[in-house]
Amino acid sequence: MKSIFKKWLYRQKAMSDKQPTSIVHWSHLLKSFFATTFFVVVTCYNWLIKLDDVVNFEVVNQVDKVSRILLLYSKLIRGESVNKLSFCMETDSNSRAFDRDIEDVRLFLSESYNTQELIYDRIQKCYYLSGVIKQNLEMTEYRFLERLLIQSAMLRKDELIGLLSLLASNTTKPNECLRCIDNHVNRYKNLSSVPLLKMHEDLSCMIASRSLIELELYDKSSGRTARRVVPYDIKFENGKMYLIAVCDNNVKRYLLDEIESFVKIKNLTPREWMEVENIISHFRNQHHIWKTKTNE
Repeated sequence: MKSIFKKWLYRQKAMSDKQPTSIVHWSHLLKSFFATTFFVVVTCYNWLIKLDDVVNFEVVNQVDKVSRILLLYSKLIRGESVNKLSFCMETDSNSRAFDRDIEDVRLFLSESYNTQELIYDRIQKCYYLSGVIKQNLEMTEYRFLERLLIQSAMLRKDELIGLLSLLASNTTKPNECLRCIDNHVNRYKNLSSVPLLKMHEDLSCMIASRSLIELELYDKSSGRTARRVVPYDIKFENGKMYLIAVCDNNVKRYLLDEIESFVKIKNLTPREWMEVENIISHFRNQHHIWKTKTNE
């Protein structure tokens, strides 16, 4: 822009040397200057708009590619077979983009030292991951599990709905199963406020890590009590789940419904855990401890 202005100024100076200065002459100079400036500004503005469009176009394409690869990989790890033509139609992409996406997935698997391999089935004309087999539940299997969960009445209502929905979405007729969930759950009754699924998972982790924990128990007759125990196992009996634990060198059973919370104290040493194993072995020989509920 500076060079254009210098050329214009030099040309106008040469013209002013040849022609006498006057008001008309200076008005002509001003008009010419503003016209040239306006032209340069409009040109620069249009150039910036085109540059912005190019940048946005590249960003949009980059986001589309990332979304495309994530969709492709999610289908593969779920055990689905991906057909090239169907995937291109679903994502509105071309065959070359699909080939590049496949190579990106292969590269990711190799760099992450994954034992799975991306395989092309020439007969079915689709890609799939080795070692990943998706098999949906048959309706007979789903109805059996559904009846067990509902009639056991162990889970809270929200936990039951979530678990049944997950099972239903992995059946051969997911829509039919999902429609039936509300009818079955409306008659479901469970008075427990303890999230049994989470409590079961947390206690299982404590058992695996061989930890000493402090239980916060609540019973209607005795109220709230605290016990330091070493959790050993979880048993299901007569529609109830019990925590088998060692407390004060004795084996006790605690209803999971009565455990409000717990706090981890420490991990046991190998010697301490051996003592726990000896206590369990001694009481296991006396079968009544596994069948008789202990209130403490």
